[in-house]
Amino acid sequence: MGASQKTDPSNICIDDISKTREDPLARAVRKGLASGENPVHKGIMCVFSTELPQAPIKRSDAADTAPLPGFRSGILPVLGPLPAMFGNALAVIVIEELAGWDTSWPATTRKNDNKSARYHRRLSAKELTHTGR
Repeated sequence: MGASQKTDPSNICIDDISKTREDPLARAVRKGLASGENPVHKGIMCVFSTELPQAPIKRSDAADTAPLPGFRSGILPVLGPLPAMFGNALAVIVIEELAGWDTSWPATTRKNDNKSARYHRRLSAKELTHTGR
């Protein structure tokens, strides 16, 4: 789904579109799929981020980011590698489907700051053990 206004690749998830959250583009796509003659509510795998969107650039400041005067520039900031990471995750889904492999992904979870802190403590302890600093 939408990679703009996201900065943390650890929040990238692969799951059913019905389980997306914190993604305005996914919300719009879900709404569009649910309306119409043949409504679809689930069953479509997608790549999305559970990260809350960052604040968009104000329209008045967008001209300052344009490469040339009068050139239309986007107002939703994008961290360069994130769209590519979304694409790589999507390619994994397609390749596994074509190969007939099991594509049951783990359930998406919200970022757990306690878990991040625990990993950081473990990594710091290992670094201290190996380097002595």
